Parts: sequence; structure tokens; C-alpha cells
Amino acid sequence: MNTPARERDLHSYAEPERVRVTHCSLSLSASFEQKSLRGAARLTVERTDASAPLILDTRDLQIESVTCSGQPVEYTLANATRF
Repeated sequence: MNTPARERDLHSYAEPERVRVTHCSLSLSASFEQKSLRGAARLTVERTDASAPLILDTRDLQIESVTCSGQPVEYTLANATRF
């Protein structure tokens, strides 16, 4: 299933036609003094391409760890780019 270019978000690297987030649950705490949020996100995904990586936009986020079914998994963060 290919997403037509007119429907693609040109400001995102995500590939929802291959792996799509269907649900996101957030647990956050706010520090107004530090102007920051800290917490966790739990994602439910739907894969139409079993070999495709999950690509998420992470600009200006500090990621400390990633797990899948409770097990640590490798992840990479690309350099920030401007659109």
C-alpha cells in the first residue's frame, strides 16, 4: 500500500504505509522550572511490511531507552534537519 505524495507529510520521515502507529499512551510529568516534560510513551503499531523499521520523528527529544515487550532494543537518532 503506497501513500500518495499528496497525502504524505513532507515534514516527517515516518513511513506510515509500511509501519503505522495506531495508538499512543503517554505518562508525563512537567517541570515548569526547567521547562521540560519527562516520561514514557507506549505505542501500538500496525505493520504492513514485516521487515520495515519503525521510523519516528524525534526532533528536540532526548531518548534514554527503547524497549519492545519489556526487552531493550537498539535504536538510532539521526541528526536534526530543517525542512
